[in-house]
Amino acid sequence: MLGLKFRRRHSVNGYVIAFYCISKQLGIELRGSVVDEDGEFDSYKDLTLAGAGVRIIRFTNSEVRYQLPKVLDRIRIACGG
Repeated sequence: MLGLKFRRRHSVNGYVIAFYCISKQLGIELRGSVVDEDGEFDSYKDLTLAGAGVRIIRFTNSEVRYQLPKVLDRIRIACGG
């Protein structure tokens, strides 16, 4: 996408990110049906990664499966393209 490379299951500051673009310092996380109800873990993870200069965007598995063009557009926008 946009000539960018994404690594799969990349570790940053002790957290594993599902997909990570080093050049854009962008992480993409996918969520299944079981999610931390209050998002506490995600919030802490996001703060920790933001401190390392990493932005995170999240999608549900359902979004990826049924709304892929929308997901790809959000990724393009996050990458500045």
